[in-house]
Amino acid sequence: EKLMKDNTKMMVMEEGESADRISAFVPREENNFVPQASAEPILHNQEPGRTELHVPVMTREIIEHLSIKPESLVVDATIGTGGHALAIAKLLGPQGRLIGVDRDGESLNISRQRLKKFSGQCQLIHDDYRNLDQILDSLGVQQVDAMLFDLGISSYQLENPERGFSFRVDGPLDMRMDQGSYISAYDIINLLSEREI
Repeated sequence: EKLMKDNTKMMVMEEGESADRISAFVPREENNFVPQASAEPILHNQEPGRTELHVPVMTREIIEHLSIKPESLVVDATIGTGGHALAIAKLLGPQGRLIGVDRDGESLNISRQRLKKFSGQCQLIHDDYRNLDQILDSLGVQQVDAMLFDLGISSYQLENPERGFSFRVDGPLDMRMDQGSYISAYDIINLLSEREI
């Protein structure tokens, strides 16, 4: 809260939420025209005969509600594979800045590739959004203009059998959002008692 300006725009999306249930704290201004920015799909696991797409949802609505200006300092606290971040970066001018945070290093690397063209304006941090105050303090950020929290699991994580989230494909029982985390779902199920779980 201390980092937000009086007119900071914030949007929180939870997994599976529809537009009518979205939690948005947006002061409305008259004649608040926001240019539309489309987000291109992200290609994953491009094996012969198999292409998986992740298309960010509600990009136009998010951009509209966050009121991104060329000089904005924007935080995408759950940047994932960078779909929303790419749309935001396209609206920033040379003086604008995007700080992206994600605990999934694999997704963060995809974001880094997608945002390569905007690398001078984007700073990507491998961390958890719960540490946002410390992250922004370490970057010397006192206030932000807009924040996005897109909470939930991504189709990229669901479709990758190695991550252990898939319902359709067999894979290891992993289920870690951060692959660097020391304990997996397999460890919990096989090493802890029913009472401990």
